[in-house]
Amino acid sequence: MNILITGSEGQMGIEFKKILNKATHKNTYFCKGHKELDITDYSSVYNFVIENKIDVIVNCAAYTNFDMCPSNITGAFLVNSFGPKILSDVIRNTDGVLIHISSDYVFSGNKNSGYYETYEVPKPISVYGKSKFLGEKYIQESGCDYLIFRTSWLYGGDRKNFVKTMFSLIEKNDEIKVVCDQHGTPTYVVDLVNFLFKLIEENDLDVLKEKNGIYHFSNEGITTWYDIAKFVYDLRKKHDTYFTNMCIIKPVSTDEYPSNDDRPKYSPLSSTCLNIFNYKNRKWEDALEECVLKYIKEK
Repeated sequence: MNILITGSEGQMGIEFKKILNKATHKNTYFCKGHKELDITDYSSVYNFVIENKIDVIVNCAAYTNFDMCPSNITGAFLVNSFGPKILSDVIRNTDGVLIHISSDYVFSGNKNSGYYETYEVPKPISVYGKSKFLGEKYIQESGCDYLIFRTSWLYGGDRKNFVKTMFSLIEKNDEIKVVCDQHGTPTYVVDLVNFLFKLIEENDLDVLKEKNGIYHFSNEGITTWYDIAKFVYDLRKKHDTYFTNMCIIKPVSTDEYPSNDDRPKYSPLSSTCLNIFNYKNRKWEDALEECVLKYIKEK
């Protein structure tokens, strides 16, 4: 099969390229960033897909700057909603499959316990969440074959992310404040990309079409941003020979750490739906430890 990876300069796209550089693969991959292929330009997408006989599009492109979404509503909806609409329309016409990455932010976060299941009705409360949900709707209404994977609290890799930020802040500060009343299921980007790579490599187009639907992918277990920060700090104290800073990590409420838009305060995703792929994700602690040890080794 011929596979198009969009958003190749982003957090997930970079990890895809790393895998492709070191792992053998039977399919042909085209990794394109925004400057090479604008997913909001129908003609560009259509021409590329036709000329390269693309069978599967993996859409990793997204407008992810949450705090900028309220002041750039057009940009957020253009990339997160209209872009997926174009991709789904094009791949429907070529009888291929669209694999799209969505977000836990499509949910309101009004739960108090448990997990969000794939069948629950989204009720986004933020501009970002609304743009991602509309992207999902466009794909579903297009008539194309699709696999939508909602993920949450994505971290790891070379691009800016929460864990990498904490890794740096605890080294440079005597005290940092971290939100403690938002709950979710963290996702190590390496785990997500490895899963998608194996999914594509081990199945043909017909099998992928049989899996048509919405899924959740995140590491197992519910935690908070504060607990993640503490975990990162403890790992550095234990494994980083050169880490000597004594940093106090202070828990604060969401109200004490204002944002430009409303974030869901409780949005853990249930990944039991991955059983259909004979896959069970590892615990968030195990994945986070691997990530932090990798950052320590690379610094």
